[in-house]
Amino acid sequence: MIPAGYRLIIASNRDEFYFRPTAKARFWEKNPNLIAGMDLKPGKEGGAWLGMTTDGKFATVTNYRQAPKFFGPSTTGRGYLVPDFLKGDGNVESYLKTVSGQSEKYHGFNLLVGKLSQTDETKVGWYCNIEDKQVTMMEPGIHVLSNKVLNCSWTKMDYGRKDLLKY
Repeated sequence: MIPAGYRLIIASNRDEFYFRPTAKARFWEKNPNLIAGMDLKPGKEGGAWLGMTTDGKFATVTNYRQAPKFFGPSTTGRGYLVPDFLKGDGNVESYLKTVSGQSEKYHGFNLLVGKLSQTDETKVGWYCNIEDKQVTMMEPGIHVLSNKVLNCSWTKMDYGRKDLLKY
């Protein structure tokens, strides 16, 4: 159950690659309706792991924990998936379908995107390019996502789910 007064709560932390240069969350100069942190690693500049817009779009990406054999030089940075959605038209399902058609370009990831709405139903979708490989439009409720698939049982996810159920 979401605490009274909230339609959506997203909690996230960046828990890996602390040495990687990043900018703190702020409104982006070239996209002033978009707020997010930013990857500053050369060749990856402009990517983000969590962001939202003033008109209610939001997106987050997590790495999918996988064996190093999948890592190749031809992959595209996963961090671009977040700002690409946020700068686009906001159609959750069509964006995820487009990403699913190009998923081999990326190292393993989970992508969660959504659009809050005052008048229509809020739409939230998820896609993983390693397991499942289907666009999933999510139902209301408590969902947890880490470095595996949505709502799987993993110790840190189980703790998070348990803590959220207290509210």
